[in-house]
Amino acid sequence: MSESTRSLRSALPPLVLVAFATGYVFFVGGASGRIMQSFHGLHHSAYVYQIVHGIVPPTNPSSLEAPANFYWVWHAWLALGVRMFDVTPFEMSLVSNALGLSGFLCALWLATGEYTRNIWLRLAVCGVPFFILNPLGLVQFAVRLAGVWLPEIFRADPEISTGLFEHLLLIARHHSLLQLGDQNLVSLFPRLGIFETAALSDRAGHLINKFLNFNSFPLALAFFAAGQWLLANARMQPRTRALMLGTATFGMAVLSPLPAIAFGLTIAAFAVVEGLPLLATRRESKLPPTRAQLWSFGAPILGSGVGVLLAMPLLVPVASAYQGRVLVLLPGSGFLAHAVLLGWALVPMFFLLMFAGFRFSHLVPSARVHALSALLYGVAALALVAPVTDPNEYKFVLLSAYPAALLLLALLSTSVVSRDATQRRCPGPTTAGATLVLGFMGALSLSVMALVYAASPWSASEPYVLRGTTTEIRPNDDSKSRNLDAAYAWLRTSTPKTAHVFAAAVAKDDSRLPVIAQRRVVAQLGSPFTRAIPHHEELLAVNRALLRGLANCEFGGSLVRDLLALPVRWPDELYALVEARPGTVECSGAAAAGFELAYSNPSFAVYRVRHFF
Repeated sequence: MSESTRSLRSALPPLVLVAFATGYVFFVGGASGRIMQSFHGLHHSAYVYQIVHGIVPPTNPSSLEAPANFYWVWHAWLALGVRMFDVTPFEMSLVSNALGLSGFLCALWLATGEYTRNIWLRLAVCGVPFFILNPLGLVQFAVRLAGVWLPEIFRADPEISTGLFEHLLLIARHHSLLQLGDQNLVSLFPRLGIFETAALSDRAGHLINKFLNFNSFPLALAFFAAGQWLLANARMQPRTRALMLGTATFGMAVLSPLPAIAFGLTIAAFAVVEGLPLLATRRESKLPPTRAQLWSFGAPILGSGVGVLLAMPLLVPVASAYQGRVLVLLPGSGFLAHAVLLGWALVPMFFLLMFAGFRFSHLVPSARVHALSALLYGVAALALVAPVTDPNEYKFVLLSAYPAALLLLALLSTSVVSRDATQRRCPGPTTAGATLVLGFMGALSLSVMALVYAASPWSASEPYVLRGTTTEIRPNDDSKSRNLDAAYAWLRTSTPKTAHVFAAAVAKDDSRLPVIAQRRVVAQLGSPFTRAIPHHEELLAVNRALLRGLANCEFGGSLVRDLLALPVRWPDELYALVEARPGTVECSGAAAAGFELAYSNPSFAVYRVRHFF
């Protein structure tokens, strides 16, 4: 085999993984913007638009002048793309997620090379983290397919004039809406014993779902996977290894906190696995470790620590705005109930850890690090709720899939450490092991098909349309929705970009105003990051009073005094978006009254609030 052919063959699998990652993210996420715009999309986009409009550092869009509660380096990168390519934050997020999934898979591919050179087995293992956490996912999909979808397909009404494909689309739309609207998975499946009694949690489902979210977590996963591989790669020069680990941990820290915290647990596992033999050698030989041994042990830890320290100036301002708290669950404090919710995803991993415990002395050091890392991640997921009002512990479950997958490969490859500690023998994987992992890939394929089925463009009508650097509500037959879109359009085109808008307070992530109108709202309800801000509750009360007063054509007196009493520097341009009530008359307040009508339609009115200082 020629050198060029060998190089092409070695480069082909990573290229396949990159092609899969890009196609998956853009096909599923790009074809249905509803996926990207639900959950955190609107809130994160508000940060991006603030940076585009020159508000640096950005402030929390949930409360006026509150510090940013997210690490906004990622938002700044999206804002750069928005300015350069005239796209929306949602489209830039697709690029970010494609890079994240590509980096995650390529780092996993490199890590599998520590245990086997079998290309097909390595590709198969690259799919294991996306399925190993939720073995019931395939069962749920099969039950739904056999018990609901197929019978409906074959019970098609003969009077239906559409063809089979259109009938399938109708079924897909119906059940996708059910999946989106009902958070209780039990009611979505036929009564089959275990599903009646088990409270199955969907929060710890497939890891691949996270690569469709609009936040920095997917890109942080790429740095997380790279760090895990670098830590296991003992053949790399210590100085190079330290430098690259510093870069990886810096990237993790500034993008998302939990991967960096989890990687810290991996560093602790590395210190135990690599440090204990050094201590044992010193006790046996009664000589201190050599400088080369100490440097090989300490360089990865030092590099990772320096990476986090360099990120601290960017983290401290965000940490000061963090209003949640970490709760440590102990027996008797809700630990058991929490374990039941997350335990379904952790069961296969703990079985794997039990098997690894019997083979622990035969595992190579890197596999031991993966085993201890997976154990620490599982314990952290079961014992921590951070913050209490906005749980993120499921991310520890998702992160545990990476070391668990590599541990599975190490066990299947029967990697052992010979009696001579300087020699390693890695026999090829057994046929049974290869078959098992390839079976995981088959299960993954079905699970991905189920996800694509639920997230397909026809599953629900798109609520938004992306046009250049703006985001608008997609018109529909609802006159109120059309009028709201018209009011947002007026705000976007007829007010300064620095304008602030009083709008009805809503639950976290439900406010569309920051994105659709590209303006900052004064306050919104339901965010765990804003409830503890000293002036937030007062601001919400004044916001409600202002909207109520304008609806009744009243502004002044105690309301003005309440506005002035808040520790807020009011901007020059203040607007209020008021929903018109049936039978009411528009207020025609003039500047002398403190407000004036700026725009109106049958459902909404926009008032400009004049200076009241």
